[in-house]
Amino acid sequence: QKAQKLERALIEDCNESMGLAHMKLGMNMMREERWQEALEAMEEAQRFDPNNADVYYHLGCLYQQMEDGHEEVSAAAGRLKETGVDPFCLTLHEIEHLLD
Repeated sequence: QKAQKLERALIEDCNESMGLAHMKLGMNMMREERWQEALEAMEEAQRFDPNNADVYYHLGCLYQQMEDGHEEVSAAAGRLKETGVDPFCLTLHEIEHLLD
């Protein structure tokens, strides 16, 4: 029983780490405007860590980007970058903090 709990905890930690790694990869792809690759990385992040709200936020940004076209989102990202903020590196918590 104790060994099974430890095993489950280790698997959960591993999945969260893999999810985070894929999310960061996706964020890098977004920064490079490699939208399809970013989407694939974020979907992998979601598969490994389905409870990570930041993954869903970045997926939403990607879906919006792919639906609306690159120009509008790229222009908004450029405006944020002018203020020193890289929008593709923000977590949900950081965005909430900026909006306060």
